[in-house]
Amino acid sequence: MSKNNEGRYLYSVLNRGIDAEFAETGVNSARVYTVIYRDLTAVVHACSDSPGLAAGEGEAMEWILEHIRVVDLMTEKFGTVVPFTFGTIIKGDDEVVSEWLRENYAALKAEISRFEGRAEYSIQIFYEQELLSGEIFKMNPGLQELKGKLTGIPRGIAYLFERQLEHKIAEEIEALISGLAAGYEARIRDCSDSVLSEEKKPGVPEEYEQKKLFVFLACLVQDGKVPELGELLDRINEREGICVRFIGPFAPFSFVRLKGI
Repeated sequence: MSKNNEGRYLYSVLNRGIDAEFAETGVNSARVYTVIYRDLTAVVHACSDSPGLAAGEGEAMEWILEHIRVVDLMTEKFGTVVPFTFGTIIKGDDEVVSEWLRENYAALKAEISRFEGRAEYSIQIFYEQELLSGEIFKMNPGLQELKGKLTGIPRGIAYLFERQLEHKIAEEIEALISGLAAGYEARIRDCSDSVLSEEKKPGVPEEYEQKKLFVFLACLVQDGKVPELGELLDRINEREGICVRFIGPFAPFSFVRLKGI
């Protein structure tokens, strides 16, 4: 690989100076090693200065999982890390990486301090529409009265009343879910250092596929606060028609604030 097109694929930065080459391989079976500046270490592998292309979706997913595995391994071995997203490349050789660490030393140290004793968790809260529809109907005399009008009337008029009933129940569910989401998120924030609302719909196990997702959060949580958060989510999960999925801990990918680096 010539000097003109070489790069270093970046997995994470560690809060200590460690000169090492790891037995475990990284993305696409690459050799993973470290580059040091003072008490910071970049975990990298040598590559070209532009991202390689996976052969297909399956290989791309495999590479992403290999990236995450290396970051997780570094966290297990060395504690707090600043994780970088899949496909992050520094153009240049090891000297350039060391210089990059020097130039961004203060910002990287600030991130490490912010992540110390914390991890990222994913919280997904679902509702079961049929159960909530039944609950709303039982609690709303107006809806019960509207349904009563369906008996003994012409089919065309009954159809209009049915649509009206469905529309009103949908409105009630929307209002209920909006209120629940706001309340749940506020209580989750009380247990977290930072919370982000996720926009992209996650892949979920089959048991959740028929449920409707209405809260999807990434949370940065202190280790000592995790039991409190877990107890809160257990209480939310006990509500009929509501289901909680709590996943983690992860390296805090969603909370890295290194714009311009």
